[in-house]
Amino acid sequence: MTDVCIRLASAADEGDIIDVFHSKGFFTYLPSAPDRQTVEATVSFYLEEYLRFPKRNVFLVAELINIGGFATAHKRTDDTWEIQVGVHPAYRKNGIGGQLVAALINILRAQTPTKCRALIHRENIASMRIFSPFFHTMEPVPEMENYVRFTASW
Repeated sequence: MTDVCIRLASAADEGDIIDVFHSKGFFTYLPSAPDRQTVEATVSFYLEEYLRFPKRNVFLVAELINIGGFATAHKRTDDTWEIQVGVHPAYRKNGIGGQLVAALINILRAQTPTKCRALIHRENIASMRIFSPFFHTMEPVPEMENYVRFTASW
């Protein structure tokens, strides 16, 4: 397992987070990958939401030499936390995704009671392995072919 510092994101991390988001393989399971401009706008929005509304958003980064991954949780209107995790290909298979999810779950557990979920393509075995220890339920998503929904509550 790689030695990594998991911390809350800051506005200064935006460029490195964009690089993780736009890295090869991040959008492998989508019908098409967004262009860099769309990725930049998405990351900018996520960071702005996190900085403006910290009670409804959590944004963590895994810092190595630079940002090697991130984890976000956004509280939806039904009070379910929607979780997303990404690790740059250069840092995959080092336990960083699991460390990010564990840190995120620890933050969310402090806000009990809560429930959270993550949508994962069923061919994305690496993500399933990352999320499985933390989520009690995995079920198909009827409205999204080839996706499963991991859910947990406490």
